Amino acid sequence: MKIIIGVGIPGILSVVLPSVALAQSFNIDIGQPGAAPPSTYAAAGLAGQWLSMPCTQGVIVSNMVDINGTVTGVQLNQIGGTQTLMAIDPALSGDDATLMNDYLITHTATENCLFLSFMEPGEYEVLIYARMPAQPTILANTNVDQEPGNPDELVGGVWPGFHQEGISFSRHTAFVAATGPQAGKLGLHSGVPAGGSFAIGAAMNGVQIRRVIPGDINGDYTVNVTDLLAVIAAWGPCPAPPAACPADVAIPADGVVNIADLLFVVSNWG
Repeated sequence: MKIIIGVGIPGILSVVLPSVALAQSFNIDIGQPGAAPPSTYAAAGLAGQWLSMPCTQGVIVSNMVDINGTVTGVQLNQIGGTQTLMAIDPALSGDDATLMNDYLITHTATENCLFLSFMEPGEYEVLIYARMPAQPTILANTNVDQEPGNPDELVGGVWPGFHQEGISFSRHTAFVAATGPQAGKLGLHSGVPAGGSFAIGAAMNGVQIRRVIPGDINGDYTVNVTDLLAVIAAWGPCPAPPAACPADVAIPADGVVNIADLLFVVSNWG
């Protein structure tokens, strides 16, 4: 089955993206179509349009829509997870509940595996939401094929009232290849960890995939005056977690928005 989703919209500040190939950041809520969080919801990543997909085995999604509502040539398919389930976790509310209470599940050694094709080569931040609703003792093992060393991360635990790395999601840095058999591909996984219960299984609630462009604070794939103004507006110490601090862009991040971040934006202009 093939699903075609969405239409494009103009870019921020009337900037038209030169190619849909650049539109490579996605927010995906695994669940029934029409049940996604609003575009104002950032979860632990960037706000923007959310796609709501069942992602069960055999579903192919073509021409995926990015966080800005732009149609891309990216395609998604999934193996391993055979059911999309819904649970009511009393600890969750609002948009967090919309994202986390429905999930893909696997009960075998084959993980919930999302495979994306026709991605633009480059660096990506990948967030995998893999918390079993209403079962905080159940853990999931997550990984991304294109992350150097392919490290495994465990996700699960008592909901602390906000998204927390290791509790509701794992964070990965991946590099999509430009050539070779893995060109344009990204593989994301959530499975039952060693010693876990295949009867209960492992969850995947959703993913956020962000194309990393140095200095691009607002995620519009361009480093320009909008990013410069974002640095000025956020000047000073970053807020306490779990609040994000996207304007702290200089490498390494130091928890303060200052002249280093301003110069970093300027040095990556364009």
